[in-house]
Amino acid sequence: MLQELSPMQKRFDALTCFVIKRPIAVFLIAVLLGGFGVWRAGELKISQDLKKLIPDDYPSVVQLEKLSERVGSQSEFIIEIRSPNRDANIKYGTQIAEKLRIMDNAFQFVEFRREVDWFSDNALLFVPVYKLLDLRRQVIAKIRKEVSSEVVETIDDETPKPTEQNEQSEVEDPWELDDETIKKRYGRAYDVPQEYIETDDGEVLVVRGRPIKGTTDVAFTNQIMKRVRTLLKEQQPSNFHPEMIVAIRGEYEERSGQVASIKDELLGSSLYALAMLLVVLGIHFKRLRAIPLILLPLILSILTTVGVTTLLFNELNLVTAFIFVVLLGLGIDFGIHILARYEYERLRGASQEEAIRITGAVTGLDVSMGALTTVAMFSLFPIADFRGFSQFGKVACIGVSLALIFNLMVLPALIILIERVRAWQPRQWLKMESSDAPPSQRRGLAATMVVLSILLAAFSLWKAPAINFEYDFTKLGRISEKSAAKGPDKQDYADAIGRPDYGPAMALADTADDGRRLEDILRGLRLMTDDQIEQWTGRTLSSDELKKNNPDPELLAKLAASILDDPDADEDDEDDDPFAKRYEDPFKSLIEEVVAKKLEPETQRVVEKFSKDELFNMRYLVWKHLSLWSFVPSRQKEKLRIIKDMKRRVDAKFGDFSDESKNKVKRLRRYLKVKQAVSMEGVPVWVRNRWTDSEGIYGRHAILWNRGAKADYNDAKRLYEYLFTVDVGSKQKHEVKLAANYFVLPEIMDTLMRDGPRVLGAAMIAIFLCLMIMFRSLRLVILILVPLTTAVAWLAGLFWLLEWKLNLYNVITFSLIVGMGVDDGIHMVSRWLEDGCSSVDKTVRETGSAVFLTTLTTCIGFGGLLFARHVGLNTLGWTAAVGMMLCLIASMTTLPALLILLGKKKD
Repeated sequence: MLQELSPMQKRFDALTCFVIKRPIAVFLIAVLLGGFGVWRAGELKISQDLKKLIPDDYPSVVQLEKLSERVGSQSEFIIEIRSPNRDANIKYGTQIAEKLRIMDNAFQFVEFRREVDWFSDNALLFVPVYKLLDLRRQVIAKIRKEVSSEVVETIDDETPKPTEQNEQSEVEDPWELDDETIKKRYGRAYDVPQEYIETDDGEVLVVRGRPIKGTTDVAFTNQIMKRVRTLLKEQQPSNFHPEMIVAIRGEYEERSGQVASIKDELLGSSLYALAMLLVVLGIHFKRLRAIPLILLPLILSILTTVGVTTLLFNELNLVTAFIFVVLLGLGIDFGIHILARYEYERLRGASQEEAIRITGAVTGLDVSMGALTTVAMFSLFPIADFRGFSQFGKVACIGVSLALIFNLMVLPALIILIERVRAWQPRQWLKMESSDAPPSQRRGLAATMVVLSILLAAFSLWKAPAINFEYDFTKLGRISEKSAAKGPDKQDYADAIGRPDYGPAMALADTADDGRRLEDILRGLRLMTDDQIEQWTGRTLSSDELKKNNPDPELLAKLAASILDDPDADEDDEDDDPFAKRYEDPFKSLIEEVVAKKLEPETQRVVEKFSKDELFNMRYLVWKHLSLWSFVPSRQKEKLRIIKDMKRRVDAKFGDFSDESKNKVKRLRRYLKVKQAVSMEGVPVWVRNRWTDSEGIYGRHAILWNRGAKADYNDAKRLYEYLFTVDVGSKQKHEVKLAANYFVLPEIMDTLMRDGPRVLGAAMIAIFLCLMIMFRSLRLVILILVPLTTAVAWLAGLFWLLEWKLNLYNVITFSLIVGMGVDDGIHMVSRWLEDGCSSVDKTVRETGSAVFLTTLTTCIGFGGLLFARHVGLNTLGWTAAVGMMLCLIASMTTLPALLILLGKKKD
């Protein structure tokens, strides 16, 4: 056998002879390299940040970096304080807030108690003009009622009639005005923050802070979680109230839990896989030495890969994080084929040296050809912009190459060293008899098998276009366990801060003026009614697009009627009334403008600036917004005139009110004291602090809460198209870009869809060319590719049948399936050629058993993920296991059937 080696096989034989002469040196060098990997392993970090999957110069990534530099983290650290005693909650919260503010390198600011008088003092300036006019109408009507005959009032008071009209009048009583009434009656244009962030029942209070770093910094997240937990424990909540419960909530707590859960899942699956591998290898080879012979070179190669990877990359992205699982599957393939061939050669009577040399020269070449095609495939991955491919490809090339080298050199060295301690003993049960079936019967069965395989593959490919991609990332996270129900009346921190139904984005303007212009645009969109958007865009709103913010028709009718009514007329004593003279209402033109549903000035500018399509989508997608400029109300000049008019009327008639009315009207008079317009400098300091960037400039950014499922590609893409860039310039173009993690998703998916076919096509061409160079026969190359192409086609059919979807996790397993499929084909065809193209039984019996074992062990490696509580990991495990089993089935059925049909022909 050794005398019949080809020139290439002789080179591998020379390498094997080198190992035979120096087994101890080879093993020690491998251990040192593995030790280097262990030493460097602590430096390897895994980033779950999606923006790491695309280049740094992509617009969404640039904006996130800009946001980080200018504003810092926008994630909030939340501490929930719960007890039946509100005073105890406040006392504990005050103490915790003070401790957090002085914590080193932790928080930008901490928020607990807030000064809110400024908002109440200027409340009416935040009310829309048409609602302020309606309030004026109510005030005039109320004054007339108050100055009417005391006898009539007395009768009315003594004989109240609980009619619907009286109830409505009570609701609209302008004397009964307070912060909550203004908020309820006049909508979101006015929103006074509470003094404390708490639930309605006062049982839950929140301390809220903004850390100096975001949740993407896993080390910082874990560190601050640990520090705050220690602080909360030291403060002993039970000393404030025996039933007090304090817990960390929000994004930092969630991210810490996510990282821990993925680590637990991977650790658990790894331990499971290791235990199963030990059992399977021991049973198959029927000797314990098979376990270290296969696993030790593999583990040392993976550790060395870790060490080399840390020298090239600071961290691995979300896709590359699973490279070591892939290397486990590919690497163990090499070891099993080499050890299985060695076992068969010894069983045939070869000596140790002869068996090692034959294995190294023949099977070593076959393994190397499989590795070469795999490396050729992965070497093309870096051409992609999608870093999930490019970084994965680089690490895979290193890992596969090292796995090959370690199996070619370390495994033979270990065989020699172990057999010096304990000699090899044959396993007689390996011998199998060949099939006694007549050739004609075998060929008929083979033809049937080939036809069935082709039909099944054709049907699967026909259904392949129906396979969908999972664009909703919320469906790929950890499977949440149902917790105990809170109960319908029990509230938590989310009720206190407002449930985050709409994910925020941060708009970053270059100047404060651009920030003000953006506010005008967003305010104009908000003030646009449903009727106006339909009128100006020519599109009918669907039920989910309706904001239901059209002015109340009844309110408009009352305002219209008030134009015909002299507001200064009095039913009594015109001579004594300083307002008795009849004048035209000074606000007549303003009221007519409102009744005619004329566009607000900001809305008019928006309509003129944007196209109908942009206008429609922007208005729907922006649920609400907030910036420092939001605290500077619009149309203050008109509003101050209306407020001044109401104040004049109330002050003039105050002496005619009853004592009860005088006490009530004090609430309204407080809101009517405002005399001057609000300026940026007049906004409370604590508010300005929240809107001041790292350069000490305020007014350059805004927060937008947008509609749509942000983890769904389709919704995120719509947001990206219409909101990522907003032109705020009037004559010249001034762009304001938004920053949000969900803007990364469309760029990731678009890059993946663009790079995927390109990389896959290039990889398949590279594999084909490598095989042509190695075998120099188109027919042989086609035979080698049969397991791969057949298995992929069948897998597509299973995806359709089981309604599975491709996703960002399971798509990486296709590289492993390609590697395994090509490798299986190379080993089967090479062994068939080695036996003179005449013994398919022997090929299936010897090489097929090794192919079976490599598939089984690789499936075991992914087996732990099959039961993971993380959906993404679960789909990764199932796709890999099913795909590799299909490769095995094709290698053991379709390919042997073709070999039987071609067996009589010379190759």
